[in-house]
Amino acid sequence: MHSIPPHVMSSENATTEPSVINTQSEPSTLCCGEESSKSVIDDLEKRGEQVVKEVITDKTLSIETAQKKLLDVISNGAKEFEQRTGRKMSYSEMRAAWG
Repeated sequence: MHSIPPHVMSSENATTEPSVINTQSEPSTLCCGEESSKSVIDDLEKRGEQVVKEVITDKTLSIETAQKKLLDVISNGAKEFEQRTGRKMSYSEMRAAWG
């Protein structure tokens, strides 16, 4: 069994102030005119939803064509995100944009 070092347990290191955790995912400053990831994700999500609606309502599309259009939303969106923000999307950002 491991013991806790005395300096960790001492009251001199204790504080009555609650810990503050930075939950802000956006950096405070953006470089070179880059957009915030939140605004880019919102834009990509809105346009992706429009493509999904079109695919669902267009009964003339083959399954292969419909599948390609839906996959293109994700692959093209990820490329656009990188161009607009200067970095690749994280997995959680992909999930936020396209579920």
